Amino acid sequence: MNIEGELTATESRRQIRAAITAWRQSFSQGAESLRAGLGGGTYWHPQLGVWGHFRRRARSDGLPRYWNAFGMSPRNLRRNIVVEINPPPAFRYGNMQGVIAADSAGTRYLLHKGQLRIPNRHISAEDFARVTSYETYSVHYSDDRIVDCYAVANIDAAPDELQRQVALFVGECERIRRHYGTGRRDPKGDTRAEEAEKSSPELTGTYYVGPQDPKTVERRHGNVWHALTAALDELGSKHTNQRVAGWGPDLRTFDSSLPLLFEIKSRLTASELQCAVGQLFIYEKLLGKRHKKVLVLPKSLSPELAQAIRQLKLEVLTYREHGEAVEIDTQKLHVLVQ
Repeated sequence: MNIEGELTATESRRQIRAAITAWRQSFSQGAESLRAGLGGGTYWHPQLGVWGHFRRRARSDGLPRYWNAFGMSPRNLRRNIVVEINPPPAFRYGNMQGVIAADSAGTRYLLHKGQLRIPNRHISAEDFARVTSYETYSVHYSDDRIVDCYAVANIDAAPDELQRQVALFVGECERIRRHYGTGRRDPKGDTRAEEAEKSSPELTGTYYVGPQDPKTVERRHGNVWHALTAALDELGSKHTNQRVAGWGPDLRTFDSSLPLLFEIKSRLTASELQCAVGQLFIYEKLLGKRHKKVLVLPKSLSPELAQAIRQLKLEVLTYREHGEAVEIDTQKLHVLVQ
């Protein structure tokens, strides 16, 4: 998913309702209606092998209660629920697993915090993170909370794309449920085997994206760059971001026999990470000199990715954000500079 910049939680009751309505309308397009088991509002996509049920009831406090259940078998629906994705009706209900958020471009996304239930067991967010192939996105709330969530679907995408994204997430939840239900030892291996045996057809044609309201976009990349240059200054390391052959490395040092070459990313997504790796190797070739290549990332990599990065002979330098302030891992930077 092409999430642009920072994700901000949708907290308005009206905006949450509008997003869920749009989600239901897109998911229901082209679906078969299932009447047995959960009542009306259940949509089955046989070609994707996924169904979704949408319901809204009144709570005792007058707010709506959203219940959205998903599964993979169209029989015995209530017994075959794989995951519930229930956004809260308003800001103050932080214990719900579903999340509605928008990126800096105003695109709306559906996310999930990663907790599941199976018979006789609760799968915690830590359990989910331990075995999932999905990456997390940080969602920022107005009270300064930041919650890591998994992106389920782009609500503003074309209906067939949204349906495909939801189906993939439901399949991932089913795989994790099976892992903890049967005690399988290699969930990552399961994923690789399943992915090798199937393919997802690429979408063709066009779809319409409506106009978005104006947004204020924070320059997070620049904040990290300034924090990194300040940390290098404190260590007495000379640096530059001068362009090379028309290309612009984020930052490089030039006062040692093995200078450092930095590539900063403000989001840790698959496309951003792959782009950063490629940029480091290309910039090094353009500079015509061997560098110690460093990925500057907002959080640590998974063990599998970290191993792959080490095999490419790349370093990782992490940072933390506190509002507009950025805290660089100066201890690691000191080791890199030496």
